[in-house]
Amino acid sequence: MKLTTFHVLIVVLMSPYLVQSQSFGEKQVSDLNQELAKLIYSDTESADSLAHVIIRIAQREFLKEEEARSHRYLALMYLLNGKLEEAKVSYTQNLDIALESNNNLWIGKAYYYLSEVTQRQGDDVLTLEYLFKALSFIEDTKDINTLAKIHSSLGTHYRKTGDIEKTEMYYNHALNIRKDQKDSMGLFNSYVLFGTLYSSVNLYDKAKQNYIESLNFINSDVRSPNLGAVYSNLGAVYFQEQNLDSAMLFYDLAVKEYEKSGDVYSKIAVHNNIAALRNEQGDYKGAITTTLAVIGLAKEIDAKKLLSSLYYNLSGNYKALKDFEKSFYYYKLSDSIDYELTNKEKNAQLAELQVQYETEKKDKEIALQNIALVKGSAQRNLLIAGISGLIIISLIIYRALARKKRSNRLLTEQKYLVEKREKEKALLLRELHHRVKNNFQIVSSLLNLQYYDTEDLKAAQAIKSGQARVEAMSMIHRELYQSENITSIEMGDYVKHMIENTAYSFQYESEQIDVLVEVDNKPLSVKYAIPLGIIVNELVTNSFKHAFETVSRPMLSVSIKINEEKGTVSIVVFDNGPGIPDSSHISKSSFGMELIRDLVKQIKGTLSIDSQAGAKFSVDFPLIEEESNVEG
Repeated sequence: MKLTTFHVLIVVLMSPYLVQSQSFGEKQVSDLNQELAKLIYSDTESADSLAHVIIRIAQREFLKEEEARSHRYLALMYLLNGKLEEAKVSYTQNLDIALESNNNLWIGKAYYYLSEVTQRQGDDVLTLEYLFKALSFIEDTKDINTLAKIHSSLGTHYRKTGDIEKTEMYYNHALNIRKDQKDSMGLFNSYVLFGTLYSSVNLYDKAKQNYIESLNFINSDVRSPNLGAVYSNLGAVYFQEQNLDSAMLFYDLAVKEYEKSGDVYSKIAVHNNIAALRNEQGDYKGAITTTLAVIGLAKEIDAKKLLSSLYYNLSGNYKALKDFEKSFYYYKLSDSIDYELTNKEKNAQLAELQVQYETEKKDKEIALQNIALVKGSAQRNLLIAGISGLIIISLIIYRALARKKRSNRLLTEQKYLVEKREKEKALLLRELHHRVKNNFQIVSSLLNLQYYDTEDLKAAQAIKSGQARVEAMSMIHRELYQSENITSIEMGDYVKHMIENTAYSFQYESEQIDVLVEVDNKPLSVKYAIPLGIIVNELVTNSFKHAFETVSRPMLSVSIKINEEKGTVSIVVFDNGPGIPDSSHISKSSFGMELIRDLVKQIKGTLSIDSQAGAKFSVDFPLIEEESNVEG
């Protein structure tokens, strides 16, 4: 029986009657699913209604494969329209049916489909778990195409984490499979992925070569979303090369392709890129308009990582327009989403530890039950044999084993509780750093607003200096709550970010100044990191404020050396300015220098100043282990 759109409409309108009374065969339900597959690209409302009718019919007729098929089509429709939670629910229902079937191919595909949703939701932990589960089931089947897709997705995961070696390995696995199969659609996707990889490591010629190679495999099987991805990626490459007109051309083509296909998520992502391009052109208002146009869509589809990026870019554009109130507002929104996603990953890891512990506990209980059964059987045999002495020995051995098992179990439980408490403490400390950083950020924003409302030049400069000091402390706490180690910090990234922010505040572009940063890649305790950060901030600010006005090519060098054997830290900040006329008479009324001296004294260090060729400030201090204040 050939079904038409008219038949589909009748099925939907009469669904209550059909579900309750009309008998459907497997062939008829399969035909309905074929119509559903067409509708998801053209009429989503009708597709949604038809899918639920088919699911009810399939459940009544016990047609599990057709029921799962409807869930998959429904999930794909939700995915294309950016409804990620709805897609996850439908793919989870498909997985539940697959698990009942014990069919490895079906189960592997179900896990792969779920990974596509969690990847878009930004849940990297769950995505990797689903992909490896999919791989373990699919490897035992002959489904080469799905195997290639899983390898591609694994490569993409490792590309995002910066593991280029694993990325190339998985991408090449997928490419070789698709070459053997002469799979046009697969080859198209593989070359697009390689283009994205090379673009991410700034190999733009190789990136363009792969994107253009992918276009050779365009045919009727390659749908519009895939073509949109190529245009979007080519736009990104031209953007990186600062060929902004070509970048805008390809971004516009990508938006048109995504609008044709209804791929809302990708459409938002391209608009975000267009906003960044307009920011680069100095069109901050245009960038804001572009971003605000898709904020609502991003909220609607619950694309948290994408929404965070949109908020962050809005913050930057409002900052460029000196609208600091809105800039701070959108920065807070972005930061809160990032914090939520970070905590989600940590909670997932804690939940996994909990499951492992409960599983181990149940295994031990089962083992004890088995020992009891063996013991009972042995007792009966011994009674029959009449060897009472062996019974006594067995009881003694059993009791000894039971005591040992009990002790081991108690030790395991105590270890788990200790680990759990430590992880809870770490989460609380991370939350504390996050809140401290937010409070510093609020103070910084209030000082910034006050700065623009202050007409007295000297007072304004004092406010700006105060803001810089608050930012220096805020950055320390930001680095701490974002890192795995919450009690120490590697100063390299901190110093680079601090110099960039200071240069920006004094209106220096990166190409206008030579900056040399040499920082040992070793963690430093918070006890020293905070005063050290403020000292370096004061000295760097001093260079930008006083040293570079008469220098044609400014140069700034910051060095932090940590000698763990000797237990010492050496800081050197040097600039090529005119130097200090008489270093022994540096203004003691200067708050900055007084602050530096007080902080150096606090960490039991020494400060020396050399002004022979520019200004050179050296600070040396010992690393003293903190004594425990906890009573035994």
